[in-house]
Amino acid sequence: MLETLFTQAPSSLCVYDRDLRLRRFNPAAHGMQGVFGPRSLGLMPHEVWPDSNSKEFEVRMRQVLESGVPVMNFDKRGRPPDDPAHEHVFANSIFRLEDDSGRVLGLATTAVEITEQRMAEERVALLADTGSVIGTSLSVVETGRQLADVTVPRFADAATVDVYAPVLAGEEPDPDRRDLRRVAVRYGGGDAAPAGGRQGRRPR
Repeated sequence: MLETLFTQAPSSLCVYDRDLRLRRFNPAAHGMQGVFGPRSLGLMPHEVWPDSNSKEFEVRMRQVLESGVPVMNFDKRGRPPDDPAHEHVFANSIFRLEDDSGRVLGLATTAVEITEQRMAEERVALLADTGSVIGTSLSVVETGRQLADVTVPRFADAATVDVYAPVLAGEEPDPDRRDLRRVAVRYGGGDAAPAGGRQGRRPR
């Protein structure tokens, strides 16, 4: 019955030894975006899936190994081999394995993909953050900076905000004038580069 459970479980199921090395995985894990394969056996999580937060996952695994307290719904994020262009999210649970005498044998983990769920939650959070940040000032420059703050790093690695020069002077936009002033620059590391009122021209 246990063998049937292992092979037919619809969610990913992996078994690790006390050194956090993978000893077995079920068919559902094998189909998990190409993360697990025959070459994965004997490897640690960060070796199985380098392009993820597996190092953090290993910290949680060691905590469970020492305390025996399971970890539920740990988000494991990364770009899997079968879809390297996109980040995927898997909800992982970790629990300790013991024999009848209480001797620790290793760990077992289960995982289900929740990428779409997390994306939906992050979109809602982004809308809430945007509504609470943008538009709190009547200053065009400050609003531009707020827009850049919201955009990076959620939407882009970098962002610039350019505003028509007449608008900065409190005038209406003039379709015949194409001069722009840069009011905000943001980079993914959280740095805010000085905009410096850089001038530019809108292409025709």
